[in-house]
Amino acid sequence: MTADTLRVNKHVNCIQCGTLLRNTTQAQSNFFACPSCRSVTYHYYISSSARPVLHQFPVKNAKKPLLELGKRGKLKGITYEIVGFIVCQEEESGYEWQEFLLFNPAHGYAFLSETSGHWNYIISTLDYPVIDGNFTEFRIDGLHYDIFTKYHRKIVYAEGEFYWNLIKDRIYVREYISPPYVLIQETSNRELSWYKGEYIETAEIEKAFQLQQVTFPAKKGVGSTQPAKTGYNSDILRKVLALSAVALTVLLIAIKFLLPEETIFEQTFSTTESSPIITKSFILQNNVLGSSNLEVSLYSDVQDDWLETELTFLNEQTGTQYEMDMGVEYYSGYDGGESWSEGSHSTEKLISAMPAGRYRIQVTPLTGKPPHDFRLKVTKNVAMWSNYFILLGVLGLGLLIDYIITSSFEKKRWENSDF
Repeated sequence: MTADTLRVNKHVNCIQCGTLLRNTTQAQSNFFACPSCRSVTYHYYISSSARPVLHQFPVKNAKKPLLELGKRGKLKGITYEIVGFIVCQEEESGYEWQEFLLFNPAHGYAFLSETSGHWNYIISTLDYPVIDGNFTEFRIDGLHYDIFTKYHRKIVYAEGEFYWNLIKDRIYVREYISPPYVLIQETSNRELSWYKGEYIETAEIEKAFQLQQVTFPAKKGVGSTQPAKTGYNSDILRKVLALSAVALTVLLIAIKFLLPEETIFEQTFSTTESSPIITKSFILQNNVLGSSNLEVSLYSDVQDDWLETELTFLNEQTGTQYEMDMGVEYYSGYDGGESWSEGSHSTEKLISAMPAGRYRIQVTPLTGKPPHDFRLKVTKNVAMWSNYFILLGVLGLGLLIDYIITSSFEKKRWENSDF
């Protein structure tokens, strides 16, 4: 049997032990790893001077593939067949993980990589950054990538058919993450290759290959590309909250521009006047947004005393009344050589909306030590800064909660990093 025949058949025989091996990829596969004798063989040229048996894995390294070779399934819209299984190891730490080689005649090869119960779907890519070995971060396709780990990789066990020499090259790997994505740089003596991976849930793999009887390894810790399970998209939430804060500020500025503050009533009184005091009339007009808000302010230069006022806004046209109470108090003195004070000479109250009309105010003052002068002022279209800062605080609280949740998750992710 010639080498050409071996490459086009659906099966080949292991050169070491004769076991029948699948050859799904046909001419694209030159290297085969036999599950029976654990040999890696080269099936392109066979001659007396060639050494087609490249390597034989130790018995202790043999592992049964979690996913059956030859199994077909539709993943990411592409129908793949599982054609290879490899167990990889970091030379520096001895840490091991498993990968499955997938094949589609039109789309080529892909990998399913499992590490501590976390899976990534990986394909080769030509869309990669031009960087040297010192780069720890970069941006590409609108995403920011940070280096997560670097290591020398070797294959300690394999089964199936492969398009590259599993044994010859010593591969240096650098992984850059932007969850749920990873860009992998692999460097050997002969070439530089880039791969792009994306985190994938086991449920998607199970559905794609109909693996109801397969027990997947339990997840340990946080995967390097595992997206945060917050029930929402953190990036979108942050953008929405930030844009909401900007929109809220712009809206307030626009309202201040369109509806400037206007004093519609101001008058000074004395507690010596006959009570109740009826003020002069003033007109309250609607603004472009409808009814106006009003700020009522009271000022009195009381000293070691208090002043209370009962205010009734009388709509002269409808007879409707709006009542409110306002008061000020101020005390001061010396104690142990230190001056002290409490209270205030002024106070304000906000009426969120009042119908347009002609109004008078009925004022009934009460005080402890008359007489006192006091001033009432009514201003419309007052900026509601308290509401603005409350809403801004709510938005900020949302950002803070998101930061706490994601920071805790990211801390666990980066515990497994070299950086």
